[in-house]
Amino acid sequence: GKPRRGISGDGIVQNIFRQLGYKTYGIFPSDYEFSGIGSSYDYSFPERGKNDNLLVRAILMGEFRFDIGINDQSHEKYTETKKNIFENVGGNPVFIYTHSELPNHSQNSGVCLPDETELYKERLTRANSEMRQDIETIIENDPKAIIIVAGDHGPYLTKNCIATSNVYDLSQLSRLDIQDRFGTFLAVRWPTKDYADYDNITVL
Repeated sequence: GKPRRGISGDGIVQNIFRQLGYKTYGIFPSDYEFSGIGSSYDYSFPERGKNDNLLVRAILMGEFRFDIGINDQSHEKYTETKKNIFENVGGNPVFIYTHSELPNHSQNSGVCLPDETELYKERLTRANSEMRQDIETIIENDPKAIIIVAGDHGPYLTKNCIATSNVYDLSQLSRLDIQDRFGTFLAVRWPTKDYADYDNITVL
């Protein structure tokens, strides 16, 4: 199917929870994940942007950018919306998927900036702060919640600070280069003490 089907709310996980009576939420910093497919969540943020006159807008801009027509929200508006939902879902069974842009990865130009690692470190600090706040808010409002925090890619800070295929010979790639691109954060917060009986996740 369409690559964005799962993240836009029509994935196996969302549909299983929906069948079990859960209301599904998708909270994003922009409507990029919905582009070309729309949202299938019961509630999603932000609303899909208007795509009127994209060709004219691109011509006037002088560039056919991939993100033209994307409904970007400020990071403050995104975190405010997320916090409001965490605080007000009540006692109803809910599945919430949210996708922060922090800490993201390098700027993908194919050349590392002189301060690329320092810039990433700053974003990582902000991401950790946001993550801790989210977890505290969720637990305060729903102590029985299962919380999964998972990264979707690494920081891209080695070699050319972007993809390595067709650029480097396999012999030039180290374990660090692979981990730098594919190694991601994974943490699961279980609400009960018997999690050891069924939590056998070892790698993401």
